[in-house]
Amino acid sequence: MSLKYPRNAVRKAIKAHQPHLHLPTQADALIYLDYLIFMSELCRSARYFASQDGSRDINSTHLLRASDGALARFRSLNPDEETLDEDTEDENEL
Repeated sequence: MSLKYPRNAVRKAIKAHQPHLHLPTQADALIYLDYLIFMSELCRSARYFASQDGSRDINSTHLLRASDGALARFRSLNPDEETLDEDTEDENEL
């Protein structure tokens, strides 16, 4: 089975930042998928800001505005913490 993503490049980039980190066999695939989801979200947000400005092209200002929100959303995703919806918080107050 051929791989569709640059597995060696992903593993080398991870090892460059965390040399003593032991990675399970499929961790690089999950990291690459997270990267693709992040880039998709970043492009979608930048496209939204470009359309708000009336521009057909995405420029650096749109990417900078979109990166703040995208980074905040991805940093807040912690699988160890449970997130409550606003509806469940309202029910707890009653």
